[in-house]
Amino acid sequence: MAEPGRDLRRFALRKSQGAMDATLRRLVRDAYNHVAAFRARMDDADLRPGRIRTSDDLQRLPPSDRRSLTPDRRVDFLRAG
Repeated sequence: MAEPGRDLRRFALRKSQGAMDATLRRLVRDAYNHVAAFRARMDDADLRPGRIRTSDDLQRLPPSDRRSLTPDRRVDFLRAG
């Protein structure tokens, strides 16, 4: 005998996962558009925001640490100048 409410919980979980995936896509898109270091790391990995659709796709992102996401002011100065 099926457990009462099981289908409803599955439906809610799928709905919840869909909302989380939509939030993830929005977060990646905004970071790509507004954070130069994040955009550079994605570009170096030949990734675009549209390729990150679910949490499973996060493994495509290159690993990063504070140093890799901190802009090198000397490089920015040279590019601007």
